[in-house]
Amino acid sequence: MSRWLRNACLVGVGLREVVGIEPRHGGKPADVLAVAPLDPSITGGMPEVRNWGAPLATVMADVARKVKTVDVSVADDWVRYWRVQAPEGLGSLGELRALAQSRFEELFGVTTTDWVVEADWRASGSMLASAMPRELVDALRSSAEASGLTLRTVAPAAVRWFNRHADGMAGDCWFCSFGERSVCAVLYEGGQVVHVRQFRFDQKPDTTEMLARLESESLRVGLPQPRQAYFAGQTQMKGEGEVGSFKLKVLGRFDAMPELRPRSGQGVTAEASLLAFSGWVK
Repeated sequence: MSRWLRNACLVGVGLREVVGIEPRHGGKPADVLAVAPLDPSITGGMPEVRNWGAPLATVMADVARKVKTVDVSVADDWVRYWRVQAPEGLGSLGELRALAQSRFEELFGVTTTDWVVEADWRASGSMLASAMPRELVDALRSSAEASGLTLRTVAPAAVRWFNRHADGMAGDCWFCSFGERSVCAVLYEGGQVVHVRQFRFDQKPDTTEMLARLESESLRVGLPQPRQAYFAGQTQMKGEGEVGSFKLKVLGRFDAMPELRPRSGQGVTAEASLLAFSGWVK
């Protein structure tokens, strides 16, 4: 059974707003402590925000009036994902980080100077790596510190959703984490990451289109097509069960969340709220 950690707040950094939510026990509505809008520049690629400091400072200051610890979940739209294959013989975390950073620069054509790279570090095998804008991570740290908060965890949405549902997933599958304008699609074989593709879009694909993209991607990279597919995150897709050649399951939908109790005059979107709740600790 899921439970809330006491004295902790869930913060979601969505595409267009940041929200802080204080969970409650016993099925009671969760309190929305803070909401601040973002003003992203969206030009067809990865969105950008020129000033993270002001909205994050606003949310952290409001949150700090009620709690002292926060867990932050960041929308996949702000994140880049890729796969790292660690060869045998790497002896340190520093070597693994250097390998992940080198692969990032090779794939995306930019240095890691402006990015914070993380992964499920292991001495050998395949890893899912991610990078968040350094400006965002630094602003999270500085705003939390200025408000007297402990920033316990900062993680991207795809990692949050996978960690919540991994125990119930098949070893051979597509796992897709949906943001507002992107999908992080991870192909697993025998429980190991064998391929990662991040799709960005102007209009979110429907179920049939998304599954067709997964089939095409498997063919493109010459990897076996699994029967199982899991969709998580910002999706209201229907059609669970047998869909074409896939057995589809939709995870973590907004309608499964606890009721929210906003402050007077304070609205909050489903996108940012669901994102915050992806940090719910089991």
